[in-house]
This record gives sequence, structure tokens and C-alpha cells, in this order.
Amino acid sequence: MWFAAPARESLAFTKIGGSLNLDQRDFRVFDNFADAQTNNNTTPDAQFPGQTGAEMAIWKGVIEWGSGPHGNGTGDPTQTNLGDGGANFDPAWGGRASGVGGTDDNVHSATASCGGGVLAFTETPISNGWRIRYCDNWIWADGPGSISGGEFDLQGVACHEHGHALGLGHSGTGNATMFASVSAGSTAIRSIESDDKAGVQCVYGVKSAGKPLITSATLSAGTVTITGSNFAATGNEVWFTNSTTTSPSADPRVRVLNVASTNGGTQISVTKPANAGRGDVFVRTPGTANDDLSNAFPLGGAGGG
Repeated sequence: MWFAAPARESLAFTKIGGSLNLDQRDFRVFDNFADAQTNNNTTPDAQFPGQTGAEMAIWKGVIEWGSGPHGNGTGDPTQTNLGDGGANFDPAWGGRASGVGGTDDNVHSATASCGGGVLAFTETPISNGWRIRYCDNWIWADGPGSISGGEFDLQGVACHEHGHALGLGHSGTGNATMFASVSAGSTAIRSIESDDKAGVQCVYGVKSAGKPLITSATLSAGTVTITGSNFAATGNEVWFTNSTTTSPSADPRVRVLNVASTNGGTQISVTKPANAGRGDVFVRTPGTANDDLSNAFPLGGAGGG
């Protein structure tokens, strides 16, 4: 079990070696949790379109590692902003998976029980993927606000475990999300702290001034209009969340390739693909560097996902 410990002040993040390349930024959920508390939240949120319950809780936990505010940054009553990493790293919500998958399929799911008091664990967090499992012999709660003293916060533990997936080990700083323990009933590790931010910035670099930035994304009459900055003149990719439940081994991204921008690299318009659902939209500019992928921006409207 993770046990609570007193906070310490010094920066003490660790790295496990390796990082996720741009084609490994996706994450999905296979919702096989046993307890009703895991899916108590049935209230939709405009910043996390198309999801409730465990899916939305995990999405919120993971997106906290993003380079900047997710949409307008709202959606969690326990913190003022979601998306605090400040690095060239943004995770890509891929929707639902149809199973737990293998150790490199980038899926969050439950496993019936774990020994040794373990709450959750991350497998093979290296450049070709990972898998995160939550031990279902504990009671998981999806919030979205406070949780009871006999429950563990799914959103906060998702945030911690995704820190491992992106390349961080445990921290020696007691108030860090990557500290090795958390108490039942606590939602404190939903929000990454200075030590966590220093860690993700060390692995992926401090957010570059030239990183593509989405400031709005709208859908009208089947056309998605993305506004922002630093889009390439040609050769951009636009990524959407898949509207269907995908096989764990499949690439869940719905991609539109070779897209041009207008207005000096500040606007992109594309026809929404038939299999693109509600979720997040991204712009990837040509290249393979960490700063060639934009922030995640929520896109609602009709569709699944």
C-alpha cells in the first residue's frame, strides 16, 4: 500500500530512463472496474466531452501533465487549472479500448487484485508504450470532488501512474504527485507540484516558444476550424479522438494528413472524419521533436467517443 509521509522541500524527482515519442502519446481506458464508486459521476463536462465516470477521471488525471491548460483549464473542483506540466509533452486521449491489451498498448484498466499492498502499477514505461493497472481489491472513486476515507482517488492515482509512463520514477519530495505514497480519501495528488513539473521538463524539455498552440477548436456543418499559432504552412497532421471502442493493439488516433494552414500559420480547417468523435484535437507539425505536437484541446459536437 502507499502510505502517507511528511512533505519535504528539496526537488528530488527521479527518471526511469527513456521517454515517449510523438506516436506514443495516446492513452485509453478499458473500464472493467468492479465497484460502483468508480463510475458514480454521471455529470458531463464540456472540457471532457463524451465521457463520464472512470474514463473522465482518468482523462483528467493524465491531462494534468499537459504543457498548458486543457481547454480553459476547468473541469476539476479541487484545483484551478488542469494542464500544468510546462513541458514539450501533451498526452492524447484516445477513448475506450476493448480490453486490457499488452504491456505496450497504452491502456489503463483494473486487475482483480495485487499482492504486497500495491494500489496500482505501470508496466514497461519506455518509448514503445506502457500499460497501467489498478488493483481492484481496493475501492476506487471517481470524484469529481472529495471522496470518502475508505476510497482511493482514481484521478489522482492515474496522474501518478502516468508520470511513470512518461518516464519519471518516484520522488523524494513528500508533497509531489510522484511521491511513493498516498492516503485513502486524499485528492492531493491530482495536481502536479514543482518537483513533478521539474521532472517532466527534464525529460521532454521546457515548453518551447515555437510549439504549436491551439486556442480554439469549433465544429460547424462538418468542418472543424482550429485557431492558434505556430502551425506549419503545409504538412500538418490533425489528430482526433476515435468515436469507436478500439482494439488494444490498434492505433486509436484518427488522423488527417498533409493539412495546410492559413493566416500566417494561425488557422486550420478540415472536414471532420466520419470516425472522429468527441474528445481532444491536436495539430502535429512536420518533424519528430517533442515540440512538434500541440497542446490538447477539447472538441465537442455530435459523435461518439
